[in-house]
Amino acid sequence: MYDREGATAFFVNDVESKFLDCFQEGKSTEESIATLRNVYNYTIDEITEPLDHLKSEGVLTADPSIPYQKFSQTYTLTLNLTQECNLRCKYCYVEKSDLSSFMSEKVAKKAVDFLLKVKDLEAFGISFYGGEPLLNFPVMKSTIEYACKEAEKRGLPEIKYHITTNGTLLTDDVITFLTDYHVNVMVSIDGPAPIHDGMRVTPAGEGTHSLVVDRLQTLMDTAGCHKISVSGVVTNRGRLKTAYEYLSELTLKDIKLSYVRYLNESEYALTDVQKKQYKEDMRDIALECLELLLKGVRPPYYNFENKILQLWKHTKRTYFCPAGMRRFGISPEGGIYPCGPAAAMGEWKLGTLEDGLDKSAVDRWTAVASFENKTSCKKCWAQHLCAGGCPLRLVRSFDEQRCEINLHATRLAIAIYAAVKEKNEMMLAALVDEEFLSSIKRLLQEIVS
Repeated sequence: MYDREGATAFFVNDVESKFLDCFQEGKSTEESIATLRNVYNYTIDEITEPLDHLKSEGVLTADPSIPYQKFSQTYTLTLNLTQECNLRCKYCYVEKSDLSSFMSEKVAKKAVDFLLKVKDLEAFGISFYGGEPLLNFPVMKSTIEYACKEAEKRGLPEIKYHITTNGTLLTDDVITFLTDYHVNVMVSIDGPAPIHDGMRVTPAGEGTHSLVVDRLQTLMDTAGCHKISVSGVVTNRGRLKTAYEYLSELTLKDIKLSYVRYLNESEYALTDVQKKQYKEDMRDIALECLELLLKGVRPPYYNFENKILQLWKHTKRTYFCPAGMRRFGISPEGGIYPCGPAAAMGEWKLGTLEDGLDKSAVDRWTAVASFENKTSCKKCWAQHLCAGGCPLRLVRSFDEQRCEINLHATRLAIAIYAAVKEKNEMMLAALVDEEFLSSIKRLLQEIVS
């Protein structure tokens, strides 16, 4: 059972299921008990424990007082170092601009200063995005060095750095720098060579799989505190399961896979048969994630994690993400956008580094981003877990296919959460951190002893 208002999920037995049927019909607790006794012939003893379980889960609470999400005071800045790229991926959505294609060191430092002016800043991160950000590696390097010095001056905590790259420009010198500064790296790779090389190609049309895998392996072999993840795109030329099985053989923090989005989707979009297959593959991956969690191991497949953690914390979402509120994307010429992809598409400009944020533009964006203003979400049972999905996708067009697959992923996340909760809720701590789970285990052992 998923309790939308209580932001939780759990398994129910036959008696509890009949109770819930009665509640759905509008019956009071007393009327429901009478129905179970007179219609289904349950005894009071058979009714008491199921009723207590439903009460303990908050189902019978008139006002569950479940809070809506609160964004932390962690701010994220995504610098689109360049709109240029050394590859010509066939499904790329980045649009060319008439303005400068490369961010200058001056603009990058202004962006860091923009973030450091935030009064309630507790922690922050800087991501590097593109195009291919490593084409502008000198500016990335100087930005990190500058940000570290400025944060130290102000007594701020260590900055979290992240880069999304196609992996082809990960030279040994770049890898050394990323390792020294603990930069988390996400490498774009779509799976085994036949799939990857069909989409991620050079301007001459040559595949890049062997180069990317070589550089990724070197990155993984380089000791350091950096975390390595991959992201991939599933098109009608491959399967989700094939990509996941290939990538899961690597030692990775996250494996993020989604099907092709944004521009020119029709040529590479999934057929109806492939959509069904995609959902079946997702279910198989969900079962694997469940097995890992029950062993206290964090699954690398990332697509369920946020929803599971949200259920564990019992919170409801108003926004899909903090874009435009705690997260900002900066275009090469210094425009401020809700996130990196928005800056790459030139959509929803919120201001400039020169003039600051335009409050009216920010208000318009937050209104669009809130699921409360999405008519298609008003009656959806998953609204508090999904919050309408990425608003950038919705402002272009409402994608029923994407909505359908997202609902499927939400059901699977609910099932994983409920199953782990039923067997050993403590293991959900593995989603947060291995040390967190270990500390909980130690604490419980101390209590028992």
